[in-house]
Amino acid sequence: MGAGVVDGRDDGRQHRRLAAIARAASSVAEAGSLEVTLTSVAQAVFESTSLAAVQILVRADPDHELQVVGTAGFASDIAFGGSTGFMRRLAECRERGAALRMLEAMDTRQPVVVLHRKPALLADPAWAPMHELLGGPVWDSFASVPLLVRDRCVGAMNAFFAPGADPDADALAFLSAIAD
Repeated sequence: MGAGVVDGRDDGRQHRRLAAIARAASSVAEAGSLEVTLTSVAQAVFESTSLAAVQILVRADPDHELQVVGTAGFASDIAFGGSTGFMRRLAECRERGAALRMLEAMDTRQPVVVLHRKPALLADPAWAPMHELLGGPVWDSFASVPLLVRDRCVGAMNAFFAPGADPDADALAFLSAIAD
């Protein structure tokens, strides 16, 4: 078994994690703020796993750009487009031909896993606008799972895995359960 997010040998622990995340989301959802709710979900996922960082992006409809609305493990200005201009830089990477694998997850409604993504991004000139920001959390591999609401894809949850903790089937099942 790989060193993924969850240990499949302890189903009770996984159920407790899911319940804690559901409670956190439910308690803040009553406030009516999507940003607060998704930040709480990202934080709960981050705290209950061995992930290096979590990022939740949404879009109002397929014609609108993505917006980062929840993160954990990143500097807060990256999360919400502060002084780093995260979303502007991401758009520039896309214009240069960078593959945004989260869009693939959203289009296919299936998880996308990329092993050793960080070193590949750092070596790719299309990702040059993001190179400075990639030095944040220590991560290596990447998974993106679609956010589904009433059978409609409204965004993606990106999981950044610490070196040596590559995504496995249990990790993807856990992330997909949260994202659905």
